[in-house]
Amino acid sequence: MFAGWDSYFLLAGGAAGALIGLLFVVESLGTGLDRTERLRGASIYVSPIVFHFAMVVVLSAAALAPRLPPTPLAAIFGLCAAVGAVHLGWVTWRIASPNTPAAPHWSDVWCYGAAPLLLYLALAGCAAGVLAGLGWAPYAVAANTLALLLIGVRNAWDLVTWLAPSGSAGESQPAADRG
Repeated sequence: MFAGWDSYFLLAGGAAGALIGLLFVVESLGTGLDRTERLRGASIYVSPIVFHFAMVVVLSAAALAPRLPPTPLAAIFGLCAAVGAVHLGWVTWRIASPNTPAAPHWSDVWCYGAAPLLLYLALAGCAAGVLAGLGWAPYAVAANTLALLLIGVRNAWDLVTWLAPSGSAGESQPAADRG
């Protein structure tokens, strides 16, 4: 079903893998935040970014697997969709929760939670299309994979600009100034 898509999924999966590595480098740099704040930020904001990039790698690898029949391929895509929807539902709840210590920027709920959640729900539709052998399914999977990659890039950029020092070395922007 994905014959001829090799270059596309190799590029998307490779980009996601490289971005995971770069994100780990960025996270390992000291930013002046205390340990508790870094761990909280990592669990709420970094985890979804790494998750999206990892899903792009998995989706790309599944699409590139030679001679994989539609049923297991659809099962992989469906499992990714289900796990993604549950994970992003939890992320959206954590960001929007009144118990969040620092008020999130208005875009956080949408870009870290709701928009990716919709992409994972759309991926479930892609899985159904793959299972049914519909001609639009490879295009939909490719578009969904690209959208996950781009939302991950957007969120990584948001995170890096927040982590970047705003003044002297070791100083970081307060969450309220994040944009």
